[in-house]
Parts: sequence; structure tokens; C-alpha cells
Amino acid sequence: MRTILILALLAPLAAAGEHDGANAPARRWTHPRGPASRSCISSAHAIESLGDVVWTYKSKAPISVTPLTWDGTGYLRAGGDLIAIDLETGKRVASQNVGATSAIALGEGAVFLVHGTQLKQWRRSSSAFRNRWTFDVGAGAGAPCIEGKEIYITGGGKLMRLRSGAEKPVWSKGAKCYGDPALMGEEIYALETDGDGKAALVCRARLDGSEKARVVLGASGKTGMVALNREQACVRIDKRWVMVRRAAKDGKITLDKPWSIDLTAEPLLYSRAVIGIGGKDGALMLYRITKKKNIRQPMVKAAERQDLLKGAGLPMSMQSVFSCGLWTGDINANRIRWHLHERPDRRLFDKGVGLRPVPADNERLLIVSADRKRIICIKPEVIGS
Repeated sequence: MRTILILALLAPLAAAGEHDGANAPARRWTHPRGPASRSCISSAHAIESLGDVVWTYKSKAPISVTPLTWDGTGYLRAGGDLIAIDLETGKRVASQNVGATSAIALGEGAVFLVHGTQLKQWRRSSSAFRNRWTFDVGAGAGAPCIEGKEIYITGGGKLMRLRSGAEKPVWSKGAKCYGDPALMGEEIYALETDGDGKAALVCRARLDGSEKARVVLGASGKTGMVALNREQACVRIDKRWVMVRRAAKDGKITLDKPWSIDLTAEPLLYSRAVIGIGGKDGALMLYRITKKKNIRQPMVKAAERQDLLKGAGLPMSMQSVFSCGLWTGDINANRIRWHLHERPDRRLFDKGVGLRPVPADNERLLIVSADRKRIICIKPEVIGS
């Protein structure tokens, strides 16, 4: 069986089989990095060719985050506005000025935004949005991680499990927790600063918050993010990246010795490997930790990428814009194809500008931020369709 991946701004769609918690279902891209695992992987089929532009949406204000999708609706933040777009037509169907926000996620058809120390739930009401629930999570709130009706978020030094509409958290654990947590199976993973000022990756049971495992990662930071695949955790602490091998046996979780990797932009977490741009020459790299060794190997050399991605800066927030392009290929055969110039008669992307393409409408459509004020919808030809 061929294993296919697509790299798009280092945020892919991949044919990874059925949705298993590591990958986002094809009709929903609920976090800026896809599923609650923050893997940047979708269960949609891989793209054979880009196909035609179905519609274009132009925004008056800069679009500040990757578009999110829930079934037939796309959600954007532009300036201080929250905007809903019909994915079939590209028409705006709702908008609301919600003010300054720092993070976004979707859950059960609602939009959750972080406003300073508060997490707010916004629901569409006709052509506007209404604030239906507000919870004070405390200072230093991270990006929420949502699966079903469960919400996990850091704030006030704690990792909390919330339920929308409730006045109190289901549980609140830890001390000096920070950053963006990630969910995999029955465990939630988050960053915590220990008593020695070191950053630790902590695994907790999602049901009751009890600690199951932890590993020290080195010096702590002010910002952070956890992303997961089936075997590894990839953690950003400020500007540095660390990988940790995860193992589960008889309900117990083991976190092995951390490995620092030289990423220069946000990676994707394919099934059992981390893929991203790294090294001194900015090559497309594959990283994997096995029981016996750490594997680091180039997939595409920098020269083969026409230097379009070379020197891409690490995005330090969800709003950051970094390298633009669309890759597709067979990971097992180590074949990668570059799609940016597939249509020389029509430039779909602006070099160096754009946010992650995301799957939409049961993988029939691909939503792409072509520049900071323009969203385009492409109807691609997909492998296996």
C-alpha cells in the first residue's frame, strides 16, 4: 500500500487511513494545526493535481490565522472580526467584531476564542455570532485543545479540563503549566516548568488529570506547543524543538530521553515520523526515534526546492506567516513533487506569503490562504477518487 503525503506550508493533507485521533477528519480542520493532536495531518486523500479555482474570498483586513472548517463552513479571523464563509459558494454568511484574540479552535460547531485571560464560546446566530459562554482561565492562556465536548487549556499556571457552559473546571492540575497542549487517545500532554526551572513534558489521563509520565526537556521558556503522532511527541519551547519517543504498554505511558532537532519552521507529524525543514541548508528532513536509534535523513535537498523555502523563520504564533507552497509525494519511495509552479499561467500563491491550506467539504475542496487578504478554494484531483 502506498503511503502518500502532501506538504503545504509544512501543513499537509495525507492519506493516512481512517481517522484515528492523530489525523483530522476530512470535513473538519478544528485547530490551526488540524486535529487535537496538532499533527497537521488530515485523513483526506492526497492531491494528484491542483485543479481549478472554485471561488475567491477577499477580506478587507489581514487574515490572521489559518482557516478552520467544520463540515460546510469555514471560519476566519480578520482584524477584530470573526467571519463564517459558505464553503460551497465562498460567500460570507456571518461576521462579528469580537475584538483582540490570541487563539482559536472549533468544537461541536462552536468557535472558541481566547480573549486575554478569558476563553469565550461564540455560536453563529443568523448572520452574526453571539457569545454563549465565558470562562476565566487566568493569565498566560494557551491555545485550547478540543475534542468533542472536552476542552483542555493552560492558564494561571494550571492545565484544565473544561466543559462548555460549566462554571468550574472538571479538573485543574499542575503548576507553572504553559503553552498549547495536545491530545492523543486517553492522554493529554502539556508543558510544565518544574522546581529547577526546567521544562517538562507531562502526560496526564484525560479523564481525571492524574499524572502518568513526565520527562525533563531542558531549559524552560515563555511559549510552547506540543504536537503528537502515534509514537512521538514534538515540542516547541520558544524557538527550539525537541522530540520524545512515547511508548504505551498495559495502560502505562513511557517517555524516553529527549532529542533536540534542528527545525526552522513548524513540522508535520506523519504517522511515525516528524517531517519539516531543518539543517543548515534548509532541506526537507525526516526525523524519527526508534528503540535503537535516532534517525535524521533528508527527503528533498534545498537545491531541489528552488530555495523558495530556504531561511523560513520559525512562526512564533498562530498568526505568523511563513513559507508558501504545496508538496505532494510518496513518502516510502522518497518522491516529492513541487506544485507551486504547476500552473504557470495562473499564480495561485504569493512566494513567501500564505497560511496553511486545509481540507474541506469531504475532501472535494482545498481552502488556501493565497495572501494575507485573499482566500481561494481549489477543487483538486485527488489520488484514489
